[in-house]
Amino acid sequence: MSYEAEAAAIEAEEHAVISVPDDAMLLDVVGGLFPELFGFSLTPIPDDALAAETDLGTLFVSVLSDFVVSLELRLPGEFRATTELLEYLNEENAGSAFLTFSILDGHLWVSANVDGRPLVPLHLARVVTYLFQAAPMVMDEVTPEQA
Repeated sequence: MSYEAEAAAIEAEEHAVISVPDDAMLLDVVGGLFPELFGFSLTPIPDDALAAETDLGTLFVSVLSDFVVSLELRLPGEFRATTELLEYLNEENAGSAFLTFSILDGHLWVSANVDGRPLVPLHLARVVTYLFQAAPMVMDEVTPEQA
């Protein structure tokens, strides 16, 4: 099922709200939602995070302090932080309400945060959907060979 279809299915359900007592439990809950919402599982990695290889790159999920779910999608390829690329990313950042585009250590990243206090699965589904919709658009504009 596509990311959009999954988000639509969640939206059709009652707007659930999940409250957890701490960041570690929030990460467990978020990890448990991914198979149902998106059809793939997240695997634990060092530093209290989860990850998955996707068709669009490597997704990293962690919980920052104060119940903030961090979603980081590392796009494939190596990139140089040229003036042209940085200007393009800045333009994308200026036009995006939910996502941040960046380059770090030669990798292109699309990032987003979701409030986890309380966690609303519908919000998570929407933000992850935006993340996975934006990635191919960015890759269509900037390729590793051009950067």
